[in-house]
Amino acid sequence: MRHRWLWTAAWAAGCGAGSGSVCAEPTWFADFDGDGHAAEGASTASCVALPGFVADTDDCNDDDATVSPTAEVVCGDGVDNVCGRVDDCGLSGAATDADAMTNFVASLPSDEAGRALAVGHADADGVPDVVIGAPEYSTDRAGAVYVMLGGTKGQRLIQEEASRIVIGPGGTRLGHAVAMGDVDGDGLDDVIAADALSTVYVVWAGSGGGSVAALNADTILAPTWDDAPVVALVTAHLDDDARADVVVGTDGGGVLLLSAPDAGARTITDAAYAWLTADGAQPGGSAVATAGDLDGDGLEDLIVGAPAADLLGTNSGAAYLVVGPVSGDVPLVDAGTRYFGEEAGFEAGSSVAGDLDVTGDGLADALIGAAGGDRLYVVDVDTKPGSLVNARARLQFDGTVLSVSGTDIDGDGVVDPMAIAGERLYVVHGPVSGTVNAVNEPWATVTVPTVGIGQVAVGLDDVDDDGSGDVLLAAFPGSGDVSSSAAWIFGGGAGR
Repeated sequence: MRHRWLWTAAWAAGCGAGSGSVCAEPTWFADFDGDGHAAEGASTASCVALPGFVADTDDCNDDDATVSPTAEVVCGDGVDNVCGRVDDCGLSGAATDADAMTNFVASLPSDEAGRALAVGHADADGVPDVVIGAPEYSTDRAGAVYVMLGGTKGQRLIQEEASRIVIGPGGTRLGHAVAMGDVDGDGLDDVIAADALSTVYVVWAGSGGGSVAALNADTILAPTWDDAPVVALVTAHLDDDARADVVVGTDGGGVLLLSAPDAGARTITDAAYAWLTADGAQPGGSAVATAGDLDGDGLEDLIVGAPAADLLGTNSGAAYLVVGPVSGDVPLVDAGTRYFGEEAGFEAGSSVAGDLDVTGDGLADALIGAAGGDRLYVVDVDTKPGSLVNARARLQFDGTVLSVSGTDIDGDGVVDPMAIAGERLYVVHGPVSGTVNAVNEPWATVTVPTVGIGQVAVGLDDVDDDGSGDVLLAAFPGSGDVSSSAAWIFGGGAGR
């Protein structure tokens, strides 16, 4: 390292004493690591640049030439080597799992870690935390749920680093569906998880850490039916108290609304204050999401998917915007505004997301995935009911749409829609309207040649504090031989 001494002589060719010319001498700063950038400190005034001195004082580490505002970004190393100019892995263009800033790794890939994902705040640091469902955990297929606290980049070993592990009873495959929300009203988000037998468990964030058996969960909600397994969980504020309510989506049997279930054991139906019912003729409930407060009453509303509905042909699908409050047993077809898949086989409502302004008008939009139609539709409370041909935007992909979500990936104030389709994650630059060929016009794509992409993508708030949203992406469950990625976080920003 060059010695830190201050060069104070004002010398320069054609300038200074005896040169016969006069200049307004600018200040130059010592570049101690030779990367072309200096930090505040050692300086001198001179008419021209001196050897080892530069004009810029934007270096955040002048002892390391690999760290500067123009350094090469090293994705996933957990080091800010670009002095905050962009995050470690700004997502644009064609990316792979190598570009992820966080890699959640499962030491036992047969656990199917990453089958379900959820995001919330399990502690009070303000950084989003991640819940990972692993329904094949252990040889007896007990299943498990891992809570991974946020704020750490690079490789994260979920079995070793989880702040809490919830383990299901043998043979139940816990982690089939997961969610997070402040059910007990203590300001921290609790873990809600369902097993393959449709039992729902709630583990309070404030009740400790480490490993806990699901049978010792704070709340246990048992099923009372056999033909509509629980496949989706979300939390929402459906009433005027401060506690999060639990929304239980079933595979064709409708949606149950539970008002912040208290501690103890009971059945799901006993805990439910409303059931958006469905039947074999018009099944629904396999996908559900919060839609934001669509009517301005201070309560959140819901978007519910019904991909097996036959309204415009076999499996044309449908989705419902349900504006609450709702109570009692209400047929889903009567509970809200209904949108139909455009034609048979489209399976509209196979995935849904809401409370996302992707059109840039300041109003909450809902996203409706159509797995069989390879499409993502955008609707809002003012969209004409009926066929999704009337949607505010229709995004066409090349391949089955498995998951839809959105986040402001580039920090411009407009949410960018995204979808998993054809073994690729597409991020489309918002705002969107009309018909969009998402294959030809993506802001970013992500492929995972190593293990493959799973079926869940979640838009995140700004995890790395760079002013743009981030993306949580599941790996294909059970990939790899010894250890395998379960999920990744990709940072947003203007580019990698």
